[in-house]
Amino acid sequence: MVDDDREVRLSIRTVLQGVSHGVSDFDNAADAMRAAKEQKFDIAIVDLLLPDIDGLELIKQLHTTFPNIKTIAISGGGEILKKSYLPAAAAFGAFATLEKPFEAEALIDAITAMEIN
Repeated sequence: MVDDDREVRLSIRTVLQGVSHGVSDFDNAADAMRAAKEQKFDIAIVDLLLPDIDGLELIKQLHTTFPNIKTIAISGGGEILKKSYLPAAAAFGAFATLEKPFEAEALIDAITAMEIN
């Protein structure tokens, strides 16, 4: 998971560990990409507003470099971003998009749907 907000990362980590998923979290895209080259990740949860690069660019890089990683795009960056960036994330290959704040169940449902497909 990549999000520059520590509280969001902690919340997502808690939810995913509660349903027995392993979790690695990063506060920037560069660290996430470096780790993805060293470890195998099945799913990437990517905030669309990151400090080092645009989340859409990270999704594009992940899909280009690691085509088997499925992504979930998340954003809480205001109405304009929600209306333009979240749909764009789907066009960039995100399997699911979630508006922050989202319920734990919505995240679990998105991950379950990815595991089925």
